[in-house]
Amino acid sequence: MHKIGITTLDGIFPVRQDKKGLMWLQSDVFKSVVTHIQTHHYFKRRAKIMTKDLEEATNLINESTSFLEVSIEKLLKTENDLMDKSKKVSGSVRKSAHDLMTGMAAIEKMANFDKLERYVMLLERTASAMTILSELDKNGKLEKLMTVIKN
Repeated sequence: MHKIGITTLDGIFPVRQDKKGLMWLQSDVFKSVVTHIQTHHYFKRRAKIMTKDLEEATNLINESTSFLEVSIEKLLKTENDLMDKSKKVSGSVRKSAHDLMTGMAAIEKMANFDKLERYVMLLERTASAMTILSELDKNGKLEKLMTVIKN
């Protein structure tokens, strides 16, 4: 019955061959499958294949994790750089505000706005008096007034 040659499928021999290829008895195939399952050959082969797949998946995950770590490190570095720059800008703004307040206080102290208001009032009075004196001089009355004041 095993005349087709010595080609076997894990211990079973083909019974016929047609134009599509070798043919086996279904009962022999079932028996071989049961034997493989009982002796754990099937599971060992599947475990080897699964181990390869698992190793490839693990490598892929490790590579992805490495890329993610690099990206996170870049993000953290950028965040730290931005924090440092914002601290510098914030400090500069605070310093400028302080300098402006100090300058305004110095100007106010030097100008002494209360005295400045009095000076402005005196200047306005003086300008008004000068205008009146100019009118008196045009009319010729200023000399008469000066003579009266001197006596």
